[in-house]
Amino acid sequence: MTSQEAFSAVAYKRITLVQGFSWGVIASAYVKGTLSLEHAVLLAFELKKLLKKITSVECMKNEQTILKEIKRVCQETKTINVPALLKDVTLISPKAIKIVIGADEMNEQCSFNSNASFLNILGRLYVLGFNLNLDKLYPNASWPVKAPSISPLIQWQHKDDWDILKYEMRNLSTDVATITLEHNHWKFLTGHVVDDNLFHFTVLNKQQHFLLIPFEFEQLSIDPLKHVQALYQYNNILPIHYNPVCNRINAPGVEIRNLILSSIKKQSQKDPYLGIYKFVPFYTNLSLENSVKVHIQLVAENLINTLKIIEVVDAFSSDTNILLYPIVDNVLDNEYSFIENLSIFSTKTLDYPNTIVKYKTIEQLPSGLSLVIMSCGSQRQTTVAKILENRSAFVLSRESLNYEKFKHIEVISTLRTNSENLVLLRKSRKIPQKVIEIKSDFGWLEQLKSTLLQNQKVLLVAQNDPTSGILGLVNCLKQEVDQNVSCLFLSDRVKRFDLEDDFYQKQLRKGLLINVFKNGQWGSYKHLPLYQGQKSCEHIYCVGLNFKNAGAATEEISNVESNFEDLGTEFAGKDSKNSRIMGISLNSVFSNCISANTSITCQIPDEWSMEDAATVPAIYLTVLHALLKIARLKHGQSILIHSGTDNVGQSAINVALYYNCNIFTTIDSKEKRHYLKTLYPNILDSHIGNLGDTEFEQIILKQTNGRGVDVVLSSLTDDKLPASIRCLNQSGIFVFLGKPDNKFFIDEVFERRTYASVSVDTFFNQPLNNKKEILSLLQEGITKGYVKPLPKTVYHRDQLQNSLSLSKHTNKIVIQIKNELVDNHSPLNAKPRFYCDPDKVYILIGGLGGFGLELTDWLISRNAKKIILVSRSGVTTGYQRYKLYCWKNLDCKVLSSQDDLTTEDGCIKLLTEANALGDVDGIFNLAIDLHDALIENQNENTFKTIWAPKVLITRNMDTISKKLCPRLRKFVMFSSLVCGRGNSGQSNYGMANSVAERICEQRKEDGYPALVIQWAFIGDVGLVADTPSAKVSIDRIRKQNIASCWNVIDTLLTHEETIVSSTVFDSKEIKQNANSNDLLSTVAEFLGETSLKHISMHSELSSLGINSISIIQLAQYLSAECNLHISLKELRNMTLHMLVEKNNAPKNST
Repeated sequence: MTSQEAFSAVAYKRITLVQGFSWGVIASAYVKGTLSLEHAVLLAFELKKLLKKITSVECMKNEQTILKEIKRVCQETKTINVPALLKDVTLISPKAIKIVIGADEMNEQCSFNSNASFLNILGRLYVLGFNLNLDKLYPNASWPVKAPSISPLIQWQHKDDWDILKYEMRNLSTDVATITLEHNHWKFLTGHVVDDNLFHFTVLNKQQHFLLIPFEFEQLSIDPLKHVQALYQYNNILPIHYNPVCNRINAPGVEIRNLILSSIKKQSQKDPYLGIYKFVPFYTNLSLENSVKVHIQLVAENLINTLKIIEVVDAFSSDTNILLYPIVDNVLDNEYSFIENLSIFSTKTLDYPNTIVKYKTIEQLPSGLSLVIMSCGSQRQTTVAKILENRSAFVLSRESLNYEKFKHIEVISTLRTNSENLVLLRKSRKIPQKVIEIKSDFGWLEQLKSTLLQNQKVLLVAQNDPTSGILGLVNCLKQEVDQNVSCLFLSDRVKRFDLEDDFYQKQLRKGLLINVFKNGQWGSYKHLPLYQGQKSCEHIYCVGLNFKNAGAATEEISNVESNFEDLGTEFAGKDSKNSRIMGISLNSVFSNCISANTSITCQIPDEWSMEDAATVPAIYLTVLHALLKIARLKHGQSILIHSGTDNVGQSAINVALYYNCNIFTTIDSKEKRHYLKTLYPNILDSHIGNLGDTEFEQIILKQTNGRGVDVVLSSLTDDKLPASIRCLNQSGIFVFLGKPDNKFFIDEVFERRTYASVSVDTFFNQPLNNKKEILSLLQEGITKGYVKPLPKTVYHRDQLQNSLSLSKHTNKIVIQIKNELVDNHSPLNAKPRFYCDPDKVYILIGGLGGFGLELTDWLISRNAKKIILVSRSGVTTGYQRYKLYCWKNLDCKVLSSQDDLTTEDGCIKLLTEANALGDVDGIFNLAIDLHDALIENQNENTFKTIWAPKVLITRNMDTISKKLCPRLRKFVMFSSLVCGRGNSGQSNYGMANSVAERICEQRKEDGYPALVIQWAFIGDVGLVADTPSAKVSIDRIRKQNIASCWNVIDTLLTHEETIVSSTVFDSKEIKQNANSNDLLSTVAEFLGETSLKHISMHSELSSLGINSISIIQLAQYLSAECNLHISLKELRNMTLHMLVEKNNAPKNST
């Protein structure tokens, strides 16, 4: 069929077409079924041929003819947009026609059937509201269908042109300008100081305690003429206006816009040494480290020279004892005494790194020694006497717990540790004959000055005055007059001092600087560490409760909220390595975390739960110690185990069954007999006695044919104890669980019978080897199966008081502190932190001083809202007014008071006004006054000047606050290290602080809150920082910056001791000098240079363009790494050559 035939075939039919455009008309006819596929294709082909004949000129001529022809063919068309067929034709050239179908173009190949055009039409139909089933357009898919690649369908459109920037090469060059004061052009810079006041002004608006420096600004405008005119107009004092909202700073002729400040890290400081200052008897129990520290302080304060210490290791030295050398070395890190020599004389081969060992004998000791450390001096007292002869030295002898007493040698002190005694010895000294009594008035001062000027030895005595400041006075005098002074401080009420009395002569012959009689024994005040270093902790999940008897249990449970000390000693949990452990502790374990140093642990088997493990340690360690270590239980022996159903009884039966013993036991009720038979059916009924009477004795003798048993394990007393002993055979052993009751033993234990007592407490007193042996028995028992979890009843920690009733339980009671699988969010021990109550009042005496203002800031940061600052002079400086303004903006009520607190009326007035604001929660006495002079230049007035802020105010506030402040939580007095360590020229200051410390100690003993903080020298603020002439020259003690103070004050304020201290010591050893090349390389980095090869070594750092951040960082580097302490001003003016020379200069080692 030709196209003409097709055209004729459809021309005489009545067809109806739906809407369509251009070629869509034919497509619509086909869809409706009016045209067959063949007719539609031929018509389209014919139309194409017709269009080819149309030219650009003829198009418009033939338009009407074509339209008439089509209308004639399609007589009944409802909706045909006929003009669109040709009106959408775009004429490109006379020979080419471009037909647009919708939004798509059709080329000359007549590809009207393209997928894109067809799908576009379908899309438009969908938009018009026709629901199309498009699934029929595609073949059936087999799932899963892989997504076709989309990249072939993406094409780039490049119809727009874009400009490209071209890089034009230029010749690089430098322009060097030399600025020197030698040229007249630059001489106007002479004496100029960059004051930078405008930048500093913005910091006043900041509340943060950061170190801020200018980082960048948007614009800086300076009008020199207007600025100079303003200098004359305002008489050289120019007004500055800062708008924080717009961030603009304006002064006459100067404007700065959008200044941005950057914070830099403050210079770090060595961590301060935190200690306590307390009375330590000369005969007491201490840890080994503290014993060594106390003895080192005793030696140092009684000698004037630097310390020379030698430890002797010879045949008398025990191989199990550690050397004291490393402990002494560590102690000296935090003492202000200088060490000249610390070494070891040994006749044995020692392998200690960084230790000076000389292979010499004790007979080869040199002269001039301060302290000789040796072992078993009591066994060679002649040698000790020879060492002390013609020497002012001390001897520290390491003795056993039961050692032979020393004769004809003065025993200064005996400090007992867990395994030995440390005995400090000295040659007997002459007793000073000049005695001056120190009283609360100052009538003794002139007599003391006169005696010391004559170079006489004098003994100062304070008696019947528990708040005497004699300790601080003597500590300072020692720095001025060496060994010409000593003291007796009789804190207790004892018989009147008499130089001829043997009680006092015995103590004075020891020749000690300070002798204190307190709590019925001689001793002295010493510095001890606040903490014993970082502790590894065990995290507790479950606690096994242990009670000695039901009566004690009931009493302890009733007091559970106030005292947990005896509630449990065994626990199960995890250590710092997350290993599952169980163990016992000497301290109470009713907590979420305990120190690893006080506990003994072993691993938990994987098949045991935490609750299972908590039933094992204390019970089985006690039983294994008793049966296997003490009684040496053997297979087939007979044993009597009292109270077979309790925890100890069950664990002992488990062990005895493994050893195939003939077991006898007792119970106290029928219910427990049934319970026992349920647990241990192998125990014969004839072997179970009644615990309510002594008939078990007849049962055992009958069953053993009068022989008795080999072992008795019991904690029974009264008449059951002798009956139990009579159950033993002639060579048997009786093991008592608990403390022995001696009144029964003498008559009952006879011939070859043996008695021993065992308890958990005795286990901790065992030597290390014994502890390891018993732990190995526990591990062996777990492996072999006779150590097994006991029946238990588990309570959550919140159910302890309400749900626990021991009378109802025969099972082991376990308290679950934390669930191993679920609850991992229980509270943990944390660093203590001091908080204020915003509704309560805090009083700062001396609060307007430098340190007081900083402390006020700190208290406000801890939620304080009501503060009263007491000062004799009131608000006098602009900075004080500025701080008050800032605190007011923080919605804090900070008041200033000038009440005279040296009188009781002034204290009453202050505390009455404070109570009107709210309950007084804290009183801080920061008041200070200094009048430094040697004792020969001191007088009564200089002492009274210092007495007022320290003694009178502290005493008055102590008295009045007890009456007017019943809810007082903190009574804090800021003291000085001068009181505890001493400093020449400050005897009045040291004595006044000492009196205040004794007042606080008395408050604490009376049950009132009291705390003394001995600060060293505060370097940033306060009287020492503001007074250049203030004396701050205690050996090896550095100033403590204010940031360091706030880092430790939480710990100090929350400690239970009365007197605590914070001190920054210089390093005991000076660091090695940094290599010159390394130093210069580091300086180059701070200068922003890769090398200093092209920079003159004689150029000052300020001339090399070092910025303010880099100069601070360089100073910090020199201080920390090179031990060079250089001020910023000095550092800016130093040349590289000077810096290298200063680094290479030798430094004196302490």
